[in-house]
Amino acid sequence: MAQLGVFGIYIDPAFGGLGLGKLAMCVVTEELSQAWIATGSLGTRSEIAGELIASAGTPEQKQRWLSSIASGKILPTAVFTEPDTGSDLASLKTRAVKTPDGGRSSKATRRG
Repeated sequence: MAQLGVFGIYIDPAFGGLGLGKLAMCVVTEELSQAWIATGSLGTRSEIAGELIASAGTPEQKQRWLSSIASGKILPTAVFTEPDTGSDLASLKTRAVKTPDGGRSSKATRRG
């Protein structure tokens, strides 16, 4: 996958990526996922991490991480968890609560 450029579709060519943008990333991910969902997911993780670093990272962070992500040397992952509910995102429900000062807060709870 790395040799095909899958991990760097969105990443700027200055960092070893293809610089093709979101639409290309979505099309490639969809096609890979048709064969095996894990393959599409693997590529998507690199694209999400690459986009976040490219858009909000410092120059040092971009230099350190983007080339390694685009080449497949580093494979990012994603971890999701909520206090008191764990990582089963499908079982979560959220609700907004108006606070006394007129603002809002949110709370995640386990369904069921």
